[in-house]
Amino acid sequence: MVDLASTQLQVEAVQIMLFARSIGDENPAFIDIAHADHMVAPPTFTETLQHFVAEYEFRPDSGRPWIGSGASATGLSPRSGENKLHAEQHFEYHAPVRPGDLLTATTRAGNTWQKAGRNGMLHFFERITEFRNQQGVLVVTSTLVGVSIESHQVRGETNA
Repeated sequence: MVDLASTQLQVEAVQIMLFARSIGDENPAFIDIAHADHMVAPPTFTETLQHFVAEYEFRPDSGRPWIGSGASATGLSPRSGENKLHAEQHFEYHAPVRPGDLLTATTRAGNTWQKAGRNGMLHFFERITEFRNQQGVLVVTSTLVGVSIESHQVRGETNA
């Protein structure tokens, strides 16, 4: 996964409005750009940062293969030997994200653990991204939980 260390996101009222519309949320706090000084970003808005990271492997980019939803329809398969899945995502909100904020994201590894699955061991990992505003105030903590699956035999086939 791409490290977001020192990646910045300039938050704009129009971005907040478009994000809210894309998720079908018509809360005036998210879409009333005429009163941008009262707007706040909706939950999960900080995930838009990935659109500004050119090397992010899941970001569509014209002229470059990227990992999409199909096996290889977009021209790039997951790296050989990798069986990683996005298991869950947690967000902790410490302060509102508002238009005009300049968010700096830093990423670090979190906990790791393992659990026996039906066909082998599951290895879990956390990737924690902290978003701080221009005053250095922590506004959002995002914790991604991923799982890596060991190769195993299923019905005579090897899954990698």
